Amino acid sequence: LSTLYTVETCPLSTFLEDYIEKGYDFGTVYGRLRPFWYLHSTNIEDKLQAREAWDQQMRLDVLVNDKIISPLIPPRRVWDLYSNWVIPWWVARRYPQAISHAWMDKKDRKDVHMPINECEWPVPMPRDADLNLICIEMLNNGAEYVWLDVLCLRQK
Repeated sequence: LSTLYTVETCPLSTFLEDYIEKGYDFGTVYGRLRPFWYLHSTNIEDKLQAREAWDQQMRLDVLVNDKIISPLIPPRRVWDLYSNWVIPWWVARRYPQAISHAWMDKKDRKDVHMPINECEWPVPMPRDADLNLICIEMLNNGAEYVWLDVLCLRQK
């Protein structure tokens, strides 16, 4: 899982207990905590809350009369390749690489409910595509976070 830390060596037990109470699954917890594990800090939750608050305020600040006035808005969600999970952008430590697929006729794709985005929306995938292979290829090319339109944007 790309880390050498354990609960004993990093003060995560309180966060883990809180996330378990909230009903978060392993992918969500790992995706949110992995970027901060190395800090050996007791204020990880404070950092996450501050980043989330900053993101919410930034998104409010760029809206005027319900129109986005700045082209420099980060995506809401990114694919954390290390945890193989879709996480909020504000959790990521780096800007994502963007990839896209070609839109195609409905007969050439399938709608798939995927645990990677917590089955929140069906992901329209080409029938011959494999997200695991895409993940491996992007990791081999040095990516940590990816913005993949069909995975990170609700399609329906």
